Amino acid sequence: DPNNTTFQALLANAYLGQGETLKAAEVFEALRLRGRITAQQLEMIGNIYMDKGLNTLALGSYLEALAKEEKFSAPRHLKIGRILADYGDPKAAAKYLAEVEKKAGDSLDSDQVAEMLLIRVKIAEAAGDTKEVKHLFREVIKRQPSNGKAMCDLAKVIDNEARSAPEAKAANQLTSEAKALLKSALALDEPETNYLSNLRLGQLHVARKEYITAINFLDR
Repeated sequence: DPNNTTFQALLANAYLGQGETLKAAEVFEALRLRGRITAQQLEMIGNIYMDKGLNTLALGSYLEALAKEEKFSAPRHLKIGRILADYGDPKAAAKYLAEVEKKAGDSLDSDQVAEMLLIRVKIAEAAGDTKEVKHLFREVIKRQPSNGKAMCDLAKVIDNEARSAPEAKAANQLTSEAKALLKSALALDEPETNYLSNLRLGQLHVARKEYITAINFLDR
């Protein structure tokens, strides 16, 4: 019975269980056309479309789910935003995050804002906007002073900029900034951050043919 919403949902779930995701999507789309679909089911369609590389269809489903959802769930929507940025279309991710931001209002906590900023870093990187990438990383660090990975990643961006700087003075200033960030990350004294900081410092010195200094970091 096409009008039996419960049966149609069970049928779609059965298709999913058998790995027939497009058949499940067809059933969900039928529910969608009749206005009987839930926000959760719309997200499931979005996931199916993302898996098939149908990013535009996925975005449409995610946006409809967001609009339909009664109780806003920041972690889930930030996860979708990250998936869109990592595996889909950065422009789609930017559009989705803009809608998430509208829906969230002032409800995001500091860590969730930082997570959104990190997703925007991915979008800016895809666009080749180094200035925006640096700005976003600095905003993350402002909200999360103990985010050593963000410090290391920002240092890498600045170091790359220093290597291509046309003037020695600008290159030296950028190099000093990158080193300061990496030393701040090391000062956090966290195993993962320590490894990444030492690696980045080693790479920085290798790029400048300062091999003895580099070994001191790479051997740690």
